[in-house]
Amino acid sequence: MRRLSLFLSLAACCSAYTVQVIPSFSNATLSNSADTWSSPLGNVVVYAAYSPQYCALAPEGFTAQNLRLTLSAAPASGKGYTLLVNKTDVDTTLKVPLSGVQSGSDVTHRVHFAQGDYFCYHFTEQGSPTALYYSAVVDIVPDTPGHVFLFGQFNSAAGALAYIPLTYATGTSNTESNTYFPMPGTATVIGIAAQVQSACTGSAYWKMMVRKNSGDTSLFVNLNAGVTTLQTASGSVGFTAGQLINIAAEVPAGSCVVTTGGISLVLTMPTMGQFIVGSVRNSNVVNNDYAWVTGRVTGGSNWNGTESFVQQITDGFQVTAAALQATTAPGGTAYYDFYLRNQPPGGSASNVLDLHLSGSNTTATATPTSPPLNMYIGGLMSIQAVPSGSPTNPGQTEWGFLCYVPPSDSHFLEVMR
Repeated sequence: MRRLSLFLSLAACCSAYTVQVIPSFSNATLSNSADTWSSPLGNVVVYAAYSPQYCALAPEGFTAQNLRLTLSAAPASGKGYTLLVNKTDVDTTLKVPLSGVQSGSDVTHRVHFAQGDYFCYHFTEQGSPTALYYSAVVDIVPDTPGHVFLFGQFNSAAGALAYIPLTYATGTSNTESNTYFPMPGTATVIGIAAQVQSACTGSAYWKMMVRKNSGDTSLFVNLNAGVTTLQTASGSVGFTAGQLINIAAEVPAGSCVVTTGGISLVLTMPTMGQFIVGSVRNSNVVNNDYAWVTGRVTGGSNWNGTESFVQQITDGFQVTAAALQATTAPGGTAYYDFYLRNQPPGGSASNVLDLHLSGSNTTATATPTSPPLNMYIGGLMSIQAVPSGSPTNPGQTEWGFLCYVPPSDSHFLEVMR
């Protein structure tokens, strides 16, 4: 009882902690005969070797904890996979081994990442198991209370202007609209961190700039010739609900070799404990099918008629608001409902939030009708696109969710333990 009272007192007096929940989901199966590497961000591909371009770049220090893993099926007994949190090509003690069971967690170990470290997932296989998909979720606790991170990665052509999406782990695009992410709530970007694996030469340099609604902002960082170390810059760029954010990567003078790299942003939110999850899409919607909540869809096959294929594991947070951006309006009296679906552990999936896109509108916002909207530890979430009245396909559609971990819940107690 004394220990519980102490925890409750800590929660009441020391609420200056932010827990950010990061879900991910593979869009390819893990190798059943070799190690596999992937990113903790969004909807990710898997790779046969470590590379920083597949990881999340830490813009500031943070601690990773509460790792949970669910496979698309249970491996046979004596066979399985182990997920290890990897820090800049070094495996850590934070890991989840699965053999004969479909899900597991590590809520004991904690791993600190310093500014400039790379956060990756490393899968090892045991006994040649069936090749499976995975869904994972991890909590990060920024060293600075109230700071929140958005992550991205890029692979840019020489000398080209490219755009970088945030909230997931792959690629760049020469088409800016392919990289938009709608802010689900008020936020201020106060810092940018970037690093390239291959430096420019001569007078050439990379310029990485925060963009808002397709326009330049005052926040950018230069990566000069010969420099492959982490570069950072600070500033203040405010966003409101529904405004679009992405990164522009350009070479203002000369040309640079094709390079990969990591980029991340530091944000502040109006309420302690808020963070952002969401998705960037560059494919048409498939009517009545399901999609990942976080990540990226690059083709119709990534919408799926079987909900279990796209469900992502959750980890104890609340959804407080949402925003959606579409390329094309439904037209007339037709509309789309983009439902956030929630499946509590041991329960059935149901619609819990509706992003209603109608008529001539290409944007939509939503808040829960009966807050708090809880996404439970070990539960599952997905998105379903439901048309009505033969609407025009909205095309590329992005959504963002404003989420919240109350300082007094079990996540906070884990931080203080």
